[in-house]
Amino acid sequence: MIDVVKQKQVEIDNFVDKIMEELENKKIDLAHYEYLLGQLKNKIEFYLRFQR
Repeated sequence: MIDVVKQKQVEIDNFVDKIMEELENKKIDLAHYEYLLGQLKNKIEFYLRFQR
């Protein structure tokens, strides 16, 4: 289980790095990412609630 969490942490770190690179290079509107990250957060919280 810990290996899975570590792998997901690496994937999330890479995802965040990619977003930051896009923001710096392309001047992308933060509102688009705020919405997507909010959706991701909600789905993760929903999943965690029903796994217990």
